[in-house]
Amino acid sequence: MKRRAILAGAIVAMAASLPTASMAEWPERPIRMIVPFGPGGGADTLGRTVAEPLGELLGVEIIAENVTGAGGTIGVGTMANSEADDYTIGVINVSTNVVAPAVRDNLTYDAQTSFEYIAMLGGAPTVIAVNPDVGIDTLDELVEAARNASPPMAYGSPGTLTMSNLVPAKFFADIGVDVEHIPYQGASAAVIDAVAGHIPFTGTTFSTARPQLDEGTLLPLAISTPERVASYPDVPTFAELGHPDLTSVTWFGLAAPAGTSPEVVARLNEGVNEVLQRPEIIEALENQGFIVQLMTPEEFRAYQVAQFELFGPVAVEASQE
Repeated sequence: MKRRAILAGAIVAMAASLPTASMAEWPERPIRMIVPFGPGGGADTLGRTVAEPLGELLGVEIIAENVTGAGGTIGVGTMANSEADDYTIGVINVSTNVVAPAVRDNLTYDAQTSFEYIAMLGGAPTVIAVNPDVGIDTLDELVEAARNASPPMAYGSPGTLTMSNLVPAKFFADIGVDVEHIPYQGASAAVIDAVAGHIPFTGTTFSTARPQLDEGTLLPLAISTPERVASYPDVPTFAELGHPDLTSVTWFGLAAPAGTSPEVVARLNEGVNEVLQRPEIIEALENQGFIVQLMTPEEFRAYQVAQFELFGPVAVEASQE
């Protein structure tokens, strides 16, 4: 009897150490990827750029499905409330998983508990840029001018609750300087008005302002990347100017419904990070203004939590303007 018990225990232990049949066979069929924004936008472009080579790596097709509406929260809610079948993933971003949870109480998902965070894809950094005719060359000079301005100096952004609104808002709030935020319907309109001199400076994504920065019709003062951008080595980061909390991008990532197998999450993370390190992918994303950021699932979840703690209160205040 004792010998049988030992043998049975050994068999159970051996079975536990082997991969499950489902994992050994995964993936067996196409993977559904819900994109919560329309075709051609940042989320769609980034998701599809990664999806094709990731599908080739996994040996199955990844089918992108655009489910739009309510600032991306309908699509993200659809993904979060789908069955955790190991074949459903979706694109999330700072808007859907940081800003919306801070300012809305009618979401169909919880940013902390409804997801398995798979991988960060990357994002577009925010830059504060001024019209050269203003005569300001550094962020310190902008702060001094804004501190002495009456009425408050105005700046434009792509819209309320965008990171290009929240990064400048947090910066000026942290140093105790009042500025007036003018929300535009899209980033290009704010940039155009800054170039025309209708507003002295703008907070915008680096990719949007890149043509004007290249032409010299806008002057970049600070950027929200962790390190200086190689193509603009003279532009300091907020972190090196003493504001490490402003290291942030308009980020995008991949997630799955809560309960998705940890093994599948790990396999997808490994595949995504492998794809993101390919030179042609890095070049394609950088040409679209995205900075690649590699993270483990644990690092990505921690990043989302940290971003919510930093920018959630800023979003609440901005939403009440």
